[in-house]
Amino acid sequence: MSKKLLSFRVDGLSRPISFRESDVVLAALRRIMKGWAPVPTIELKRAAEAPHPILSVERAGEKWACSSERTGDTLAYSDPVSAACWMAARIVREHTFESPERLCIHGASVDINGGLVVMPSRFRAGKSVLSATLASMGMRIFGDDVLPVDPASGEGVAAGVAPRLRLPLPEALSAETHEFIAARKGPEGKRYLYLDLPDALIAGRGTRMPIRGFALLERVDDGPAHLTRVASGDALKQVIWQNFSREGEATTILDSLADIALSAPCLKLRYARPEDGARALIDAFEAPSLDHLPEAAFQLDAEKKATRRKRAPIELAPSDRVVRIEGCELQARAARHFLIGAEGLTIMTLNELGAALWRLIETPTTYGELLEILMAAFPDESAERIDEDLRASIGEFRRHSVAYIQR
Repeated sequence: MSKKLLSFRVDGLSRPISFRESDVVLAALRRIMKGWAPVPTIELKRAAEAPHPILSVERAGEKWACSSERTGDTLAYSDPVSAACWMAARIVREHTFESPERLCIHGASVDINGGLVVMPSRFRAGKSVLSATLASMGMRIFGDDVLPVDPASGEGVAAGVAPRLRLPLPEALSAETHEFIAARKGPEGKRYLYLDLPDALIAGRGTRMPIRGFALLERVDDGPAHLTRVASGDALKQVIWQNFSREGEATTILDSLADIALSAPCLKLRYARPEDGARALIDAFEAPSLDHLPEAAFQLDAEKKATRRKRAPIELAPSDRVVRIEGCELQARAARHFLIGAEGLTIMTLNELGAALWRLIETPTTYGELLEILMAAFPDESAERIDEDLRASIGEFRRHSVAYIQR
């Protein structure tokens, strides 16, 4: 006996999504994705009748297997809400891939005083809890995970997906915020809780609003909330890193995101209690100016990872030649360096050493020659430090497929 198969189309996707013996996942998805109504839902007697889906969920014993045609991935979840979470994220991503003119920033976005404050994702920085806390204070959420952006207008476009909180909720939440969340519970699973918010607190799918600013989050264990201004170039690097509309040409993505990120102020919020952080953001973006805030340096998450990788630089012989891959291009925005990969498919951010190294290898150059040049250029640095940084930078070039080693 064949399993029950439901196949339907979603506005904006060229191919259907399907659910086989997965009604409970479908029910959760309908509550999570407001404004994404399927048209129409069809029950099929035989699998052969179904158009080939781009996304699918199938019950497999005590789990639900979720598959993507685009990536070839299949993941199994024992929790139907987690399976619905996977499907919601993939539907938004597929919609972005099928709209190559649209960008999509990975991060939360909240309407504060008539403009969007975007919080690009950083690992365990608490963007979803902070968004929920802002909603409890009357702010309207545009999204807590992704923000589609129209590059022509620079406006953020609400994705129409309910905000999701990771369980268990942090102990630092106040009793008032806990009560707000408890009164607005949506689908809840083992790992996640979705909020069912009224229209006044969540923007409907397709609602547009200009981006007013960016907030880079840093959660700490204790202390008051503290805001500093971030240089626009550092904000651009974080926004570029969190953009996942990689179907378009990298140069176009860089230009579009630069226009957006460089025209809006960026703050770094260091906070322990979500309520303190939310109030600090509201006060800052409701103020007539941010000039009173001090400016502080900011390090991109990806750069921190690269710094950790530098502890194990690649091995090179003095005669090994470093050769550029043809078609790459170095560009500068807001005093920051960005290397566009061959065929315009990747964007790599470079520090001063990386930019200098790229210029040096305009013609193939041996590792030994590069080391001698850099040691002469930076006489105050130790030879060991220059050697380690150089080999790490060459390794990054190779990893990002912008250069190769000729032995």
